[in-house]
Amino acid sequence: MFKLPDLCSKPSPYQLTIGNIAPERLLVVVADYHRLGLDADLPAVDPAELGLSPQALPKRIRERLASILLLESIRGFEKLRIGRRDDGSPYIVDIPELHISIAHSATHCALALSTHPVGIDIENNSPKLQRVASKFLTASEMQWLVTPVQFLQAWTIKEAVYKLFHPLHLPLHNIEITVATPAEATVEITPPGTRSSHSLTAYSHRLNETTLLTAALS
Repeated sequence: MFKLPDLCSKPSPYQLTIGNIAPERLLVVVADYHRLGLDADLPAVDPAELGLSPQALPKRIRERLASILLLESIRGFEKLRIGRRDDGSPYIVDIPELHISIAHSATHCALALSTHPVGIDIENNSPKLQRVASKFLTASEMQWLVTPVQFLQAWTIKEAVYKLFHPLHLPLHNIEITVATPAEATVEITPPGTRSSHSLTAYSHRLNETTLLTAALS
């Protein structure tokens, strides 16, 4: 019988603790492509074996290989496979009741496993986030989220929450950050076509000066 705490007691070398989320609820592994041996020439691989089209770009192949290697780094998961639903969301083929979320940045890959629905995002800081801030921040958020670091955190929060509620296809303006510290934020979700909202907490973790990871649980 699968139990998430059993995995947490035998940590992967890439395991990361996120906020104050109890270990029986969330397991996160993250590594840069260099540590995974994927920053140079990619191994010869048939994209179809990875569930990709024959025309898949090297970037996409690297990302898919990285997610496979991260899953294999978790003890007991070495032979398990990641499948894709029709909407593109991932799942563990042999443990479909386990929730999984995968994220990639230009330098890192992150994978989250949970007994609850989960969303995760990882991103490198970029001036582009400031230029497009109005496309993903609400008017209220634009009043107090003003620094590059805050833009980065807001983007990863909204992407993580979007993945968490992926069947709803939430517009990013329907995901509003009401309170935020560098480590966590309170987020209000308003599903399309409704006036009611509910809140959740998203947890952020800075990997280095330019890379931030955020996880959100329902």
